[in-house]
Amino acid sequence: MFDHPHSPPSSASRDSREQVLIAYGEVMSIVQMWEQALSIVWWRKERKQPSLPSGDFDTPRSQKEIRRLEAALLRTPVQAIRETVEPHLEPKTAEGLGELLAERNRLAHRFLRETVSADRNFEPGTHNRLIALGDRFMASLESVMRTIEKFESYKGPVPKHWRPLAARMMGRVFSGQAIPRDPQLQ
Repeated sequence: MFDHPHSPPSSASRDSREQVLIAYGEVMSIVQMWEQALSIVWWRKERKQPSLPSGDFDTPRSQKEIRRLEAALLRTPVQAIRETVEPHLEPKTAEGLGELLAERNRLAHRFLRETVSADRNFEPGTHNRLIALGDRFMASLESVMRTIEKFESYKGPVPKHWRPLAARMMGRVFSGQAIPRDPQLQ
């Protein structure tokens, strides 16, 4: 039977293709959590007022600070982010950061194209390579989270509205609802 370039792969090869695509999605989810954890480390080290609370998006001052940091993070080259966070990470994690950043770029931009074969399936071992990469990113993520756990927590006054706000936000998170950025809708 003639296999047209745009026809779906044969059912015999579908499992390995689906396995690879499912693993890719799972690994990219871990990579995104890893990126977020690194951005938290960067954020904590780049704040103008580290002695002030950072979780109160409902004040104009904190909204301005959060927007400033978000814009700054987007403008900051990856190498500069790396240089900011590396000194605060566990030594083994800091040492492997450059390699994982390169792997992250490969995963996001080239991995699937590089590993697909002429019959539109994936090269043998692709699934195992993805699982190994996922394990490396997860180990790094766990290490970065240990770094975050060591940050000194905010010791200032807790505004009265924070506890009920936190309870509402957690209720939304655990029920799968989005958290609105507009403080009036929280």
